[in-house]
Amino acid sequence: MGFFDNLKKGISELWDKAKEDAADRAKEAAEEKAQELAEDAADRVKEAAEERKKKKEEAQAAEQKAKEAEQKAKEEARVCSKCGRKAEPNVKFCPECGGKIVEKYRVCSKCGRRAEGDEKFCTECGGEIAEKVQE
Repeated sequence: MGFFDNLKKGISELWDKAKEDAADRAKEAAEEKAQELAEDAADRVKEAAEERKKKKEEAQAAEQKAKEAEQKAKEEARVCSKCGRKAEPNVKFCPECGGKIVEKYRVCSKCGRRAEGDEKFCTECGGEIAEKVQE
């Protein structure tokens, strides 16, 4: 084998080694990038799950608050049909005058939505708010 054949063989071996090294580095870089992307995706999934949990808890708290407000309004709406005295829960007749306890509340005369506060007109349809009595 001559000098040029040895040189050619050495260059060929170096070229093959360089190609292998480049392929290995590319494979490692691709694996690292895939790992980063997987970790980012996992973080986004975790954040989304935490956000859903937070929204669910907020919705449950709002629902509980609404139920408590409705219960309080219902309790405050219980009055004597004769003298108008506010009644305690589970009382059927007024301890003051013996009148029947009823529930008074205010509703829209058009759509029937319960009024909140001291509204004079419905915020949904513009109908006049009227007092309603339920025994």
